[in-house]
Amino acid sequence: MGSYVPPLHDAAPIWVRRYYPLPDPLATFEQVERWRHLDVPGRSDDALRAELNRITLRLLYDPKPSPWLLERRAVLRREIASRGGGPKQPRQSPTPPRPAATPRPTLPEQADRQRPSWHPLSGDTPS
Repeated sequence: MGSYVPPLHDAAPIWVRRYYPLPDPLATFEQVERWRHLDVPGRSDDALRAELNRITLRLLYDPKPSPWLLERRAVLRREIASRGGGPKQPRQSPTPPRPAATPRPTLPEQADRQRPSWHPLSGDTPS
């Protein structure tokens, strides 16, 4: 177990501390369970993922994160992996098979184009 850092000496900005507060094992029995990671097995998969996301955000914005946060993240990741709930992939409906491509219409090889009579290169111009 890592060293205890009292919440009052937490170096994170105030909004980060409010978003994911560190447990204070001297306060309550529930905080002791959380500090020692004893609460993890009894939590739901969604609760574990939500807490892991909150820890990740705190680690992004905390200039000097507590070693407990790194431990907690590792414990949560191991628990999620042990339950077989790796990263959730969004459910996608199977894509229907595409119909065979139809050939594109082509122009005849020699198009019998005639220039209008007013065109200078048509042979019908009066001299």
